[in-house]
Amino acid sequence: MEDDQPIRQMIISTLQADGYECAGAPDTSSAMDSIRTRRPDLIITDYHLPGADGLELLRALQTEGFGDIPALVISADSRPPDWPSTSFIPKPFDLDAILRAVRRALGRGSDEPDVGPRLTLASWLRQPGLALA
Repeated sequence: MEDDQPIRQMIISTLQADGYECAGAPDTSSAMDSIRTRRPDLIITDYHLPGADGLELLRALQTEGFGDIPALVISADSRPPDWPSTSFIPKPFDLDAILRAVRRALGRGSDEPDVGPRLTLASWLRQPGLALA
């Protein structure tokens, strides 16, 4: 989910060109509706969004039973507090970085040197010091 339409479309186009089926949402409400309707294999969200931030979206999804879905957070700001660096993509980003992060999150990039652990919403929320909002 990305509120900036050109960035959202660029990410979607890049992923589709690499063979992924994907959809985008401009806001938290639309994203929640889309995820409830068609459970995705991966969620990519911007950290700062209108209304609620990306981490609030991920917490809400956790409470609705979507905690096993891998998640990536993108942001022009520094990494959100307690969010693992292996699942964070800083802006401005290289489109290859998006592809590497998606492959890593889906467990398809094990031969790449920067591969880190697979992060799901449930595992992130179980980290010490984090609680559901």
